[in-house]
Amino acid sequence: MQKIEEKKLLLAVSGGPDSIFMLEKFKHKNIVVAHVNYNKRIDSDIDQKIVENFCRKWNIKLFILKISKTFKIYNNFQNEARKIRFNFFRKIYQKEKCDFLLLAHNKDDFFETAIMQKQKNKIVNYWGIKKNIHIWNMNVYRPFLEKYWKENIEKYLLKNNINFAIDSSNNTNKYQRNKIRIFYKKKKLCKFFYFYKFMFLNIFLKHKEKQNQKKYLRWEMKNFSINYFKKEKKQLTLLFYTLNKKFNDLNLTRQKLLSILQFIFSKNPSSEYKLKKDFYLVKKNKKLEFKTTIFSG
Repeated sequence: MQKIEEKKLLLAVSGGPDSIFMLEKFKHKNIVVAHVNYNKRIDSDIDQKIVENFCRKWNIKLFILKISKTFKIYNNFQNEARKIRFNFFRKIYQKEKCDFLLLAHNKDDFFETAIMQKQKNKIVNYWGIKKNIHIWNMNVYRPFLEKYWKENIEKYLLKNNINFAIDSSNNTNKYQRNKIRIFYKKKKLCKFFYFYKFMFLNIFLKHKEKQNQKKYLRWEMKNFSINYFKKEKKQLTLLFYTLNKKFNDLNLTRQKLLSILQFIFSKNPSSEYKLKKDFYLVKKNKKLEFKTTIFSG
């Protein structure tokens, strides 16, 4: 199998240090670049200009999605922005016949995500962020997730006089991730310890995932029959694995899973359970169906 570097790659580049570093490392490969300007900050156009200048200098094909300043997101901005972003990426991915979408997450991102999972007491099948995953009909790969800390990335860019944007919102306490980042900024040893602890825990979770995958495939062969599911000893575990397999970014607590179990075993033969916006679990003919209403244009 060819190395990822030898494939056709779509790079998601915001203009921040992580994505500019990724662009610098892959600039001589077979790549196209996608940039989304949400127009949420007064310096958003500066980020876009940095990406444009870099791509122009190295003759890299660039696609830009610029959101109108009048466009309003009334619900969770992070979730809605992600849908807009990935829908845009998918269109380019298909149009340019790409093999992988590359995202510039680093060790800090992995660590911060794992801490957020721990703080929310979430049931997880994996701590932090996965290095490679298939979502939105794209192969997604994060080349620097286990390789670089943000501090090392910024030092490299400064040393080599490579221009990058600073997201001013990263220094506020508006988002939970920022609070974690600020809290651990001067606690490097503690951060390193947790990073490798979560990595170690994931080794066991991967083994557990293989077992769950076998159970999932058997259930899938039965067309997700409710009667078949009733015979399963570890129903919560299988349900959790299946829902995460079918949908992305579900916040599944134990209480939520118990509520879903109650729905599955209720006497109502045909009904829907809203997991979150756009995601539904459908009960029909003593079987479960998984429905999404996310736009697919």
